[in-house]
Amino acid sequence: AYAMLGVDPADVEPTREWWLGRIHPEDVERLRYAVEDAIAGRIESIDCQYRIRHASGEWVWVWHRGLVARDTS
Repeated sequence: AYAMLGVDPADVEPTREWWLGRIHPEDVERLRYAVEDAIAGRIESIDCQYRIRHASGEWVWVWHRGLVARDTS
């Protein structure tokens, strides 16, 4: 968190809301749809870029890649 956003990891709440609250308003819906599609199984992985607010107040671009891990239950 510090290297990417200038935020002390101890100050980061491990919640989706914390992260979404820092994403550029124009990028939130695109990321939200990608996450929902991955969770629903409509896509195999998340692979998108978006802007997020650095502690300095500036927007920085991040590349978000992720997979949903599933098991039999």
